[in-house]
Order: sequence, then structure tokens, then C-alpha cells
Amino acid sequence: MAQYSAMRNKDKHTRFNGIKQLSAAFPSLFACLLAIICYLAGGMAYAEPYKVGFTAFSSCDTQTWTRMDIAVWYPTESKKKASTIRDMPVSFRAVRKAKPAEGTFPLILISHPSSGTRFSAYDTAMDLAQEGYVVASLTHPKDNLDNMPHAFSWELFSGRVADLSTLIDTLLANETVAHAIDPERIGVVGFENGATAALIMGGALPSCSQWASYCPDTASSRDVYCNSWAKARITTEICGRLPLKKSLADRRIKAVCAVKPGFPMLFPADSLRYFYPALLLVTPDDDASEFAGLEKRFQLPPEHLRMAVRAEGALLAPCPEDLASDLPALCLSVKEDDRQELHTQFAAALIRFCNTHLKLSGPKYIPEPPDLTPPPPPKPEPQKKGKKSSGKKKARQ
Repeated sequence: MAQYSAMRNKDKHTRFNGIKQLSAAFPSLFACLLAIICYLAGGMAYAEPYKVGFTAFSSCDTQTWTRMDIAVWYPTESKKKASTIRDMPVSFRAVRKAKPAEGTFPLILISHPSSGTRFSAYDTAMDLAQEGYVVASLTHPKDNLDNMPHAFSWELFSGRVADLSTLIDTLLANETVAHAIDPERIGVVGFENGATAALIMGGALPSCSQWASYCPDTASSRDVYCNSWAKARITTEICGRLPLKKSLADRRIKAVCAVKPGFPMLFPADSLRYFYPALLLVTPDDDASEFAGLEKRFQLPPEHLRMAVRAEGALLAPCPEDLASDLPALCLSVKEDDRQELHTQFAAALIRFCNTHLKLSGPKYIPEPPDLTPPPPPKPEPQKKGKKSSGKKKARQ
């Protein structure tokens, strides 16, 4: 045994010397290989992070004549210093209207929860922009902190999906950032109902096959889906519109991060058979939640991150003081130290996921969505004339 240990140590020493000789002979090659290994292992960029550029503008959806308020964070190498940007009513530091960095970058859309706005995840947007992503978020016109006419209705989802698809079109035509976007590498990060829209945009087909058994007679009154008003709305305004006659999938979406998807009971395994993008699924870490087993329903196993995110707003950006005093249930649901720790963990996982599926690999092929058009009713069989005439003859006899 001692002789084997000595031989193993000698072999290890020989390999180490070989590595040293390789690094001395080809220093540039060795440094490049080491950097690639570190990049693949950690999922983080090994170069200096970009500065964050920022622009905000409004656009009009010409189909619905609805105003869309949009915020965009993007990588820049501008020599201008970052300044404090105050808007709606958050503040952060970025370089306003700077020229994007050279090259093209993946595009990430952010869909906020119903209790949010385009700035609800600005910290996540800035983290991604520093790592080389163009990140865009809009305030969903009919489902946001100040306006929720589509609550508990099918338009809650269809409207959000339409908003996000229109946002892609708008960005690809925007004079500031269009040339910096790689249209073959687009992903969506959705929070709660934004995550539901992201799943539908990726090809999921919501189903009410499990809805009837979701709220037992002993259902907790704390379950937001099981009070009498919500149950009636879901039954008539959502289930009454299903099954879909046309998929809402957008084939431009190659990767989805879904954080605590709303209405998880609408996604049995059969409803996810046409979901094709890469998926990072983030759910609470308690086994008794409505998300239990959701990750097992996908035909392509997702990356699954379980975190202590049961509290509303746990992964959203910190609220300004005036908003926190008005909405303590949303803004003060998590201690600030805990929120920062959760955000750091989430951002690292998200960047690794996006790097893997939107940077390091080639553009993912997304198949055509299924044709859900119901078959036409069968044509009535033509009556045979022979039988009728023979019947008449019998009657005459």
C-alpha cells in the first residue's frame, strides 16, 4: 500500500509538472483554456462586468390602442459616469441613453407579478445587463399595481402574452437597442402571473381538468384561489374559455425562468407536452405547497431551484420608503438581509441558466405549435333514393 501511495504521488507530481510546462510554453493558450473552464464551471462572465445603460420610453399597441411603458437595461462601454435615475418611484444607478456595447446580446424579457410594475425587478435586470444581456420590462397595461381589470380571467394571461410578443417587435425596431439584440436568443423571466404567461408563451396549454378537485370543502380560506368570488371567476372566466383553439406559443422564446407560476393547478402534465424552451423553475421550498410536483410534469426536465420564497415579493427589488409604508404586506414581507441573500442566490442561478442556454449553446430549435383547430362535424350521409322508391311501391300495393 505504501508503494502504491508513493507511485500515485509521483504520478500526481509528474502531471503537475506537465501542466506547469504547458503553461510556460503556451501562456496565452493556457490562460484562455483556464478562463473557459472557469466560465463553464461557474456560469459567470470572466471578463469585467459591463456598465449598465438605461433607457425608458412609451409605445402604442396599434391593435388595442393601449400605451405600453417600457424600461430597458443593457450592456454599455460608455465612458460616461452612471447617475442616479429616479422613476416610478424607485431609484438606481445607470448610464442613461448610453450607446450599447459593440456586438449583439441575448434579449431577456421580464414580466412582473400582478402587484408590480416594469421596475419591480430592476435589480435582477441590472445584474443581467452587467453580464451581457439586453433586458426589457414593461408595465402590463391591464394587470399591474394600479390597475387589475383582468384579475382571475383568461385575459389576464392572453393579454400578458400579447404584451410580451409586442414588446419583442417593438425592441427589434427601436433605434437605441435593436442593433444590440440577437433575435435568435430571447428568453423570458416571469414572476407569479408573469411566470404563468411565460409558460403559455413557451407552448403550455392550460387545462381545467384538475380544477374541480383543487378546492376541497375544507380548503383554507387563505388560499387565494378558493374563496367563493375567486372560484366563480376561475370557473366561468378561465375554465369557460378552455380548452384553447389556438396555441399562444411564440417560437422566438428559447428559454424561460418561471418564478412561482400563478394558477399552477391549470398545468397538469398533459398541458405541458408542447412546452419546448429550456426552463428554470423556481418554487417555494415547502413540500405542502400548491407547487409540489410541478417540476415532474414537464416532458423535458427543467432546472429546479427551491428557495424560501413563499412570502410575496421575496425576489423583487426593495421598495422605496413611501411605497413600503403603503404596501407593507408586499414590501416588508421579508427582512432586507434575507431579501438580499435570496436575490444573490437567485441572480447567480439565473445567470448560469441564461449563459448555458442563451450564450454557450447554439440557438435552440423550437417546433411549430400544434394545430388545435377542432375537426369539422361529419357531413350527413345522403339518403338513398332506391329505398324510398321501393317504399312507395309497397304503399301503392
